[in-house]
Amino acid sequence: MKLETIKSSVLVFLILLSLLLTLRIWNYQPQYEEVDSDQSTIEAKLDGKEETKKSIIQPSQIIFHDSHELKGFKDKSEEKNLYNNMQDWLLYGFDRIQADSTQFFENQHQLVEVIFPTLIPMEILPDLFAVDSDTVIPSTSFDRISIMLDEEHDSNPIYFVNTENKLMVSANIQNISEIREQLININEDNKFIPYVEYVTTEDKSIYLPNEIEMYERPFQANASSATLLRNALFDNPSAVRNSKNAAGANIFTDGIRTMVEYDYHIEYTNPIFSDQSNIEGRQLINETLDFINAHEGWTTGVRDDYQLAELDTQDNSVLYRLNYDGYPVIEDSNYSTIDITLRNQKVNQYNRPLIHLKSSFAGQKVDMRTGEEVVDFLNSSDYFSDRLIEDITLGYKMEEQQGYIIDLTPAWFFKSYLGWREIDFEQDSSKGGDV
Repeated sequence: MKLETIKSSVLVFLILLSLLLTLRIWNYQPQYEEVDSDQSTIEAKLDGKEETKKSIIQPSQIIFHDSHELKGFKDKSEEKNLYNNMQDWLLYGFDRIQADSTQFFENQHQLVEVIFPTLIPMEILPDLFAVDSDTVIPSTSFDRISIMLDEEHDSNPIYFVNTENKLMVSANIQNISEIREQLININEDNKFIPYVEYVTTEDKSIYLPNEIEMYERPFQANASSATLLRNALFDNPSAVRNSKNAAGANIFTDGIRTMVEYDYHIEYTNPIFSDQSNIEGRQLINETLDFINAHEGWTTGVRDDYQLAELDTQDNSVLYRLNYDGYPVIEDSNYSTIDITLRNQKVNQYNRPLIHLKSSFAGQKVDMRTGEEVVDFLNSSDYFSDRLIEDITLGYKMEEQQGYIIDLTPAWFFKSYLGWREIDFEQDSSKGGDV
């Protein structure tokens, strides 16, 4: 074979090989995981809803004081409607009151008391109510609002009360005569049930309903996608690695942040090493609310919602609790609370449920002890020491069944330094012990 023929054959072979390699490069598609940076921006929402400070900060009770009679709405939705109307009142002329709130209200028999589950910073008041723009609001906090119904209180008819330090701030209400008449008309309606009072050794009044009609509520629960939460919580979801711990829980990490996925909830940690500095209450609420809204994390329906339950400016933490029909859902498994801790204005800890309530089945009426029976039990039981009781509430306990079935069962709860616990009416009173 001639040399020129051999050279031509080799050249043709090299050209064909080059074309083949080029085609393979063009057609090559690497096998990536189905999460990339584009997906993190497209699918980083939980398909929940957004909330506002007005909707998320709600009272736990509204109590009417009529002489020595205590009463509240039989239907908790009426309570919510009244509070929504109150938020349209125009408030002005705020002033600190140098008087002990306990003594101040002792002889006041015609008033409406609005009770919140935690202390609320006064600075957030313009976000909740209509406040005159020229007014100066004192820097303090409140967990109760008292509206005076007697005409002698035409001036300073509304008081914001801090039950921890007993301090108060008074204010005026525009068109107070009309508003007082509306409240008196509501007070004379027949939509109420009687309440009884339990007074702690700290002189804090707690009000318990004395007529109760509540039902067990079985629910079909749906689960939010842990993948969507991963996309929302990590800057680069494609760099997140997945493994399992000894208990079988999924662990997602990018080498810094960690998200642990349990059956019904997640625990997210973003280590932030900085000096601990307190964040004021309004900023805590604003930042945690914006953070959850960003991924539509309020996964609730028509009759259930999350409400601000605890605000801790020492630990920079906020806890939002699930409520159903106006009553709190209380349990120990992180199935009904959203808990966020900030460090250096960034989310350090984020614990939340993966499940949310969907369709409900018909439930049975539960025979509940009346408020008077609860007060008698607490006063007579050696197991309970009233100096440790901070609060008492009627609510729901959440119990897990098989196949994503969740039962909400009515129960009485008390709060101590250990947090919320169910009242055990079968407790042997002779044993004593911590509560």
